[in-house]
Amino acid sequence: MKYRAIIADDEGPARSRLVRLLKKFAPEVSVVAEAGEGESARDSIQNHKPDLAFLDIQMPGLNGIDVALTASHKPFVIFVTAYNQYALEAFKASAVDYLLKPVEEETLCAAIDKFKRLARPVPGYEEILNLLAERLKSGGNPQHIAIALGDSIKLIPYDQIICLEADNKYTTVFTKNGEYVTETSLSDLENILPANRFFRIH
Repeated sequence: MKYRAIIADDEGPARSRLVRLLKKFAPEVSVVAEAGEGESARDSIQNHKPDLAFLDIQMPGLNGIDVALTASHKPFVIFVTAYNQYALEAFKASAVDYLLKPVEEETLCAAIDKFKRLARPVPGYEEILNLLAERLKSGGNPQHIAIALGDSIKLIPYDQIICLEADNKYTTVFTKNGEYVTETSLSDLENILPANRFFRIH
C-alpha cells in the first residue's frame, strides 16, 4: 500500500536526509510536499491531505505541535526534533512517534511500521459496510452477527450458528464451520440475536 507524506523542518539538510532515508528504507511512503516553517506546513497538510506528516518541533511561526493541533486535516504525525523535552507534549498531540535527530535507519523503520499498523484498516471493515448495505436492501433485517475476534471483526451468518456458550467473560460461538471465542458477553450477544431464531436454554 502506498502512503503520502509531507516533511516540515526549517533545516534543509535535515529534510533532504529524511527524504533519502524514506526512499531507501520506506519506498511505500511518497513525499508530496516539503515546508520550512509552521504556517506553510499547515497549508501543505490542508492542501495535500497526506496520510503522514513528519514535523519538526521548533520552526519559525507555528511550532510542530501547534501545526498538528490546528490543521483541519489530521494526518498521522511523527515528530522529528533535536530536543527531547517536548516528547510529552508531542504524545499529547497524538503523535505516532518522536524521533531525535539525526534520524537513524532503525528508529525511522520502527516508526513507519507503527504508523502502518495504525493506518491499516480494521480487518472485516469492508464486510461490515457490505452488511450495512444488505440491511438497507432487506428492510433492516440482518442475516449475520458481527463479533470481535482480537483486532478483527468476524461476520457469522445466522444459519451457520449452532449454539453459543458462556465461559466466564468469554463466549464461544459454535458454528457449522468451527468455533470462535470472543470477549463479547453472552448477554450482549443475546440482545443482538433475533429472539425468533435464538433463545436461552440455561
